[in-house]
Amino acid sequence: RPGELCVCARREGGRKVAAQSGLSPLQRSQTFESFQLKWYDKPEAAAEIAAAVRSFGEKLAAGEYGGNLFLYGPVGNGKTHLASAAANLVLAAGRNVIYRRVGTLVEEIRDELYGGGEKGGERPFFQSLLAADLLILEDLGTERLTDFAEEQLAILIDERINRQRSWLLTSNLVGDAFTGRYDPRLVDRVMGEARRLYFRETSVRHKKAQYLALEKEKNTRI
Repeated sequence: RPGELCVCARREGGRKVAAQSGLSPLQRSQTFESFQLKWYDKPEAAAEIAAAVRSFGEKLAAGEYGGNLFLYGPVGNGKTHLASAAANLVLAAGRNVIYRRVGTLVEEIRDELYGGGEKGGERPFFQSLLAADLLILEDLGTERLTDFAEEQLAILIDERINRQRSWLLTSNLVGDAFTGRYDPRLVDRVMGEARRLYFRETSVRHKKAQYLALEKEKNTRI
């Protein structure tokens, strides 16, 4: 249509946005279709979580406000895979996604403020965090917690809530380990503004590794 980008231009723009998203090459290959339920002891529960994350991603891809998600539970249960799948869904629609591990993010924010990255007080990196259609913060709770880190995370989440810009957080912390770690203001924002999806399984990654090791041993014997 007149005034609209052609498919090729949108695809090329999507590639550039994807390259700037912060997703690793492995994460760029993680989709909802490749999320395998066979590794879960309770596949029905895992399927419900996957469906909720997919619905979230589909809303954002369609240009709607998707709310916020908090994926939490023990390590190795597919939180990163589902977060990446949502990101890839949103990116495929030509929208903007920023993915960061929380520890890395805090250091980038610190560098912009105190390392010469700030330009005339505009903070372009921080502004990009506020403007992205989807912000994914991975491994909340593994960062070195300081007053600066906590303050910047609270400001970032607060601002995105005010602007109705969706975010997705993942964390291995459960219960008091999470609520006791952070300032009540940050805990209140995360717990009150996000849909919480709890992964109860033991490590799916460990199950896969055991299976592959057994298969390798079988093949070696043959």
